[in-house]
Amino acid sequence: MRKENEFDKMLEKAEKTNLQKLMDESMYNPDPDKRKVYETLYTYALDKRQEKLIRSKEFVI
Repeated sequence: MRKENEFDKMLEKAEKTNLQKLMDESMYNPDPDKRKVYETLYTYALDKRQEKLIRSKEFVI
């Protein structure tokens, strides 16, 4: 069994974070490097939520 590392924990937390908060940080954080990190976390979290929605039985194209 694979040991969970700090990055896995960080990504799991990002998935549970309010997307608006991640987006706000990606736009308004004064540190440009942190804005990039928040934008990446936002994209990751959004992608995971979309995957979950698409896999649901109620999803129809």
